Amino acid sequence: MQESALKQSASRKSPNKLVMHPEHGLLIPVHARIKGRTVMRAYDRDMRPVVMRTPSGKPIGPIEGVQNDNLITDLGMDGIGLYDPFSTSVTSADYRSFLAVGTGTAEPDVADTALANEAQRASSSGSFSSPNNVGELDTDNDVWRATSTVVRVVQMNEDRNLTEFGLGRATGNLLHIRELIRDVNGDPIPVSLLNEMYFRCDHSLVIEIDAPENGYTETLNIEEYDAGNQLENTIPVEVQWGLRAGTNVNVVDSAAAEDTTSGFPSFVMARWVPAERNALRRVSGPVNYERIANLSADVTNNPFSAANDISVPYIPGSYERIKRAQFSAGEENGLWYGYTLGRVSNRTPSGANGASLHVRFITPATYTKLNTTTLRVGSISTWGRA
Repeated sequence: MQESALKQSASRKSPNKLVMHPEHGLLIPVHARIKGRTVMRAYDRDMRPVVMRTPSGKPIGPIEGVQNDNLITDLGMDGIGLYDPFSTSVTSADYRSFLAVGTGTAEPDVADTALANEAQRASSSGSFSSPNNVGELDTDNDVWRATSTVVRVVQMNEDRNLTEFGLGRATGNLLHIRELIRDVNGDPIPVSLLNEMYFRCDHSLVIEIDAPENGYTETLNIEEYDAGNQLENTIPVEVQWGLRAGTNVNVVDSAAAEDTTSGFPSFVMARWVPAERNALRRVSGPVNYERIANLSADVTNNPFSAANDISVPYIPGSYERIKRAQFSAGEENGLWYGYTLGRVSNRTPSGANGASLHVRFITPATYTKLNTTTLRVGSISTWGRA
């Protein structure tokens, strides 16, 4: 049996490095830049907004709250590879499911996993609803951007002078976000809250992925292997690739990366989510790459099974996660004009009008998959602090 694998040649035009996995198969890296920001507010015991004040009574900012950037810990960077950063859930141990508050004064460090002196924690949004995840295509800067915001509150169980907070998993010392409470100038400052008052933190993850108008172009090799894994043939091919939204709705889909029982949302940024699987689909007709345009007439509606999904565990500290998919011998044989990698929910592939990573063959314009050939491709979701 032959195996077909895509491999990088010497010509590379994108700023990302294409990676060849030992098991063969092109892995296109999709890199995201991540930053966190917070808005802090205070409420009295009747949930009426109040100005946050120091123990001496000095206001630290307006009643609308104080906004600052925050530190994402190394554990938080690892958490991006394990949990859905777009989830706003408070009912499960998710990326930002709980808010912890404390009275320590140590400056945040990337190695932190807990507050310096935790006083309370809660997994609650109180009476507030978390805003929807918001996406956009910034055509001025050519980036896909998503902002995922959660609202978390802690009601004081005694009079407290709070100095620090963090967000993370519901159990253990698993803080993904850690910061000191700061005034409008960014200087650390204590906030005095009486028993039964509320401390509220609105936390946003801002995630950006480059989106050049014409995608990236690469010169690759399609390599065909025999049953003994020996190289039989090498076919050079130029490809064009990039993230693609089927419609404008896919850009701003407020459901973001959450699974649903009827399928799954088509948010384009969800195609990068490292912990999610890839569904491989054949592009069966000639179609150019566009950032926003559907592929319904040109993408096969193939069945999806467990064999098509090759799960690769996250390696802590790597800040990258491989997502792989394949068609084995006998599957989707014939002309390929390219392929898409979409998101999977309950092992059902994405609809053709949804969002995907789209790879288009340019020269030659097609590749013929034989009934003795396995085609294995994938992507690497990578990320770093903005």
